[in-house]
Amino acid sequence: MVRRWAPVFVYMAGLFALSSISSPPTFPGEPSDKVVHAWLYAGLGAVCLWAVADRRWNQITARRVIDAVLMAIAYGAFDEFHQSLVAGRQSDVADLVADGLGAAVAAIALWLWGILSMKREDRQ
Repeated sequence: MVRRWAPVFVYMAGLFALSSISSPPTFPGEPSDKVVHAWLYAGLGAVCLWAVADRRWNQITARRVIDAVLMAIAYGAFDEFHQSLVAGRQSDVADLVADGLGAAVAAIALWLWGILSMKREDRQ
């Protein structure tokens, strides 16, 4: 159980630490903060899905994809609230939308990858 959920909590702790910084670091090329949110929450969506699927490809289902995305969105909402309490930071619903989209894209991509992987194994 700990091995399954530890990556989720470590990832969330990293996001919390980043959102605690008044002036977070910029990324090369200065992408939109919405793109950064989507990328960061794609990672969270992926680790959440891996945890709810018990770290097994054959356990990834549409229901588990939805659960993982909802977990990432819930954490994103918490993080946006947290940012509203940090000097120099602000909360933005558009950031939460980007969080959800990033998590959804990653979780759906992993689900599809799992389907393709299982079909390839069946053919062999």
